[in-house]
Amino acid sequence: MHSIRAITQLLPAWAATSAWATLSLAVCIRAIRTWRTDLPVAVRLAVVVLASVLVNPHLTVYDATVLVLPFLWLGARVEDNAESDPTFRTLYWSLVYWLSLAFLVPLAYIVKVQCSVLLMLLMFYPSIESLAASSRANLIVS
Repeated sequence: MHSIRAITQLLPAWAATSAWATLSLAVCIRAIRTWRTDLPVAVRLAVVVLASVLVNPHLTVYDATVLVLPFLWLGARVEDNAESDPTFRTLYWSLVYWLSLAFLVPLAYIVKVQCSVLLMLLMFYPSIESLAASSRANLIVS
């Protein structure tokens, strides 16, 4: 599984479901807040798809193919803002690389932690913050 559920299943049984529900709620709230912004529709759709992948308790690696378009949409926005935030550009594309690798290599068999989930969460929150900040900066300049 490549969703938050894979991480919360490492917790004791009595805490796993409530932890998954709480984290899922936090991701959904952030996705809703992002949807209500003035970011381009492609970026907002990318955030919603990424959020739905993160909260889906039954996501397999085959289902994760829906992430291709969100990564491209977010990547296009990152490239548009590359001059204003080159550090985030490097972080974003590094995360895309490592996430692709995490989907290909079954590392969870060895370390018992699904690295792809951690990488997606790391991509989810900073991407939203950086893109929203660049959007606000573009509005101020205009």
